[in-house]
Amino acid sequence: MTTVAFDRVEHLVRAPVTVGDTPHRFLVDTGIGITVLSSVVAEQVGAVATGETYTGRRMSGQAVEVPLVRVPRIGFGGYVVDGHLAGVADLGDVDLFGGILGPAYFEGHTVTTDPAAMTLTVQPRRHRIGEPHPGHAVCRGL
Repeated sequence: MTTVAFDRVEHLVRAPVTVGDTPHRFLVDTGIGITVLSSVVAEQVGAVATGETYTGRRMSGQAVEVPLVRVPRIGFGGYVVDGHLAGVADLGDVDLFGGILGPAYFEGHTVTTDPAAMTLTVQPRRHRIGEPHPGHAVCRGL
């Protein structure tokens, strides 16, 4: 389990991350789908293009297509993912934020937001009732 303090950019949650060995601040957005790196950050850390693209949709319905890369390492406190798949886009001022962490970055983990303490906690996901998991049988509809 790791807990990281965040700040806000207006109504958005921004937290410190490391990309490769370089510290940055990323937005944390559970609605975006994939992680997105600023084109500046992607170049700085040597993210490797996959040759594929990802097309997402804005809330307005407008399609947005981004190239995909493999990121050497993204660290969020003590939680680290090597080789994470991310999109690349021009996000503007990298001092404001260098990227956006999407829910795919936290796959298999639960993220808890404590707005009063202004912290995000990441921990391995616990199985829910009715979800199969190793070593246990699940009975349905008796």
